[in-house]
Amino acid sequence: MKNRWRKLAVCMLPLLAGGCWFEAGVPVRYYDLAPVALQDCREGLPVSISEFENFSPSGTRIMVRYADGVMRETPNAKWVQNPGELVTRRLIGGMSGAEAAGDTSHSIHVRGRITEFTVSHADRTFELDGFYVLQAADNKEFRRNFRIRAPLAEDTETGWVQAASAAVAELAEMLNADLSAPEVR
Repeated sequence: MKNRWRKLAVCMLPLLAGGCWFEAGVPVRYYDLAPVALQDCREGLPVSISEFENFSPSGTRIMVRYADGVMRETPNAKWVQNPGELVTRRLIGGMSGAEAAGDTSHSIHVRGRITEFTVSHADRTFELDGFYVLQAADNKEFRRNFRIRAPLAEDTETGWVQAASAAVAELAEMLNADLSAPEVR
């Protein structure tokens, strides 16, 4: 009987002491996009922005596409929110006069979808694709598809986040210009 307990103890010792022998995992790093700064949009007409839908392969993990087409998530780098939430928050924060969607009867309403929010390792770019729809109070709609490629200054997590921030800033500029377009009025 004692022999059985000894054998069990000897077998269990490596499992129980494993934490002392192996290095602890690398902590997860959380990344956010840089703020977007634009001038007033639409000459004071209120703009409401609904959360963009996220149809991209990225959730909160940063996704990297390699030359062979394989997508890999970064194990220790995450976005603070999913791409739809990140983009929406930065658009609202960067456009004075813009607000989260609510009563849209007196404003232009913006809704959209993100279909790509990925680092392209082969092209050394950050890819931001999707569309947005501007809907005026009279229900007239204007749709814009976008495909933005922001170059990576460096192929690191920090470089990826800087390129993603630049892509969202370019999207904000595009949206701001469309809000002033005659076909939206």
